[in-house]
Amino acid sequence: MSPKSMPLSTIKYGFIFCVLGFLVYTMRSVGWFSDVPGDLADSRFNNVILEHLYLWVTGRADDLWSPDFFYPFKDTLAFSDNHFGTGPLYVLFRLIGFDRITAYQIWFVVGITLNFVSSYYVLRRLGFSDLAAAGGAFAFAFALSNLPNEGHSQLTFRFAVPLALLFLWEGINLGKPLRIGVAAALTAYQFLCSIYLGVFLVYLLGLVALICFLFRPRDIRRLWEGLKKQTIADSAKLVTLLVLSLAVVGALLRTYSHIGSEYGFERADGEVIAMLPRLESYLIADRSSLWQSISANFGLGLSHRHEHQMFFGLMLIVGAVLGFLMAQKTYRHLANVMAASLLSLIFLTLYFGSYSPYVLFLQHVPGVNAIRAVVRIDLVMALPLGVLVAVFLHKLQQQRSAGGRAGGGRAGGRAGHARAPRAGEWRPLVSPACFLSSLRPITRFQRRGLNGRKGSARSTRFSRRSTPKTRSFT
Repeated sequence: MSPKSMPLSTIKYGFIFCVLGFLVYTMRSVGWFSDVPGDLADSRFNNVILEHLYLWVTGRADDLWSPDFFYPFKDTLAFSDNHFGTGPLYVLFRLIGFDRITAYQIWFVVGITLNFVSSYYVLRRLGFSDLAAAGGAFAFAFALSNLPNEGHSQLTFRFAVPLALLFLWEGINLGKPLRIGVAAALTAYQFLCSIYLGVFLVYLLGLVALICFLFRPRDIRRLWEGLKKQTIADSAKLVTLLVLSLAVVGALLRTYSHIGSEYGFERADGEVIAMLPRLESYLIADRSSLWQSISANFGLGLSHRHEHQMFFGLMLIVGAVLGFLMAQKTYRHLANVMAASLLSLIFLTLYFGSYSPYVLFLQHVPGVNAIRAVVRIDLVMALPLGVLVAVFLHKLQQQRSAGGRAGGGRAGGRAGHARAPRAGEWRPLVSPACFLSSLRPITRFQRRGLNGRKGSARSTRFSRRSTPKTRSFT
């Protein structure tokens, strides 16, 4: 079902899960608009950056890249995320008349809500049921590992992540290259929201594309055929999207690199290695009242423990594993790609013993050491995890529906043998269960009344092997 035509009744669970997350987590994070989410350090800093954008838009700040709080130093906006992607939303709330604290709180609430709505839309677009999409979106937006990151509010807006994955997936599997261009544009936008999340999204999309081509090499041919069949207008749009996306990301990273070199900023590899995930990182959730006593046994003496809170939640992990194991033909390929992508992200960033594959990136790819807290990649990992949870819930719902139909079929079969048909009464010669399992349409039944006249013709679907002869009841 296309999300564009979804009646209100089909988003019932989506609405319920969204409200649940809104009440249980989002509003509690802002103290029902009486508190600022996070601590006094990062939250206050992000609020100052957003306020600087508002002052610049309204003409009360001269230099976009030079906030006054680091005066007389210049270009200090590049010391952290710039909020170019989400700042306009904050500016809008300020222009409406909200004070800076309230505008910041609303900005935070809207960001988390968009994460859920975006992922729910994407899962429905992929064909999942209302319940399955709601569960998967809840896993992406409200996984236990996401909660400690409220102190880093620059990581709040992730709604472009599922949208980028959707357009990449459709571009590859449907052979529509233009949608890959849209995925590139969404990735560039995510860079404007948060450079960390933009880089992690590139990792995810790169792995998804590579695994798709490895699992189904015919996707390369399909994509090439789609490229050749594109109209000139679509080809021009594709080139424009790709060029603009690369230009935006390139200009942004070049500016950061130039300002960093001017100030002599350097980061030792050891600082990044200390923030690489460990195996125990995926079992740490100190803020969980249910898991806290178990979490305390892992990562003892781990540096920057507050950053290593990467436990997604036991129910989500079990649901994702079952989703992979239970996936059938419709979602088998999707489940395989999501599971392989998630495991690849875990393996490539994992620090075990004294080695990590990620160290190769640090040593051979310039600029990679700018991403210090690699442990925050769990914010993007939550997407393939949520897709697998949706596969599990969708399959579970299908099994329950099939069980209900089978039960109804057995009851109908027993009722059919309970008595002979009355005069003038039409009844199929097979049980409803057989009717539902039939494949080919062919047999026509007719009935006659007591006066011998033909009644209305009715057709039933049967398999060829069990097609009964036409029979009339008199």
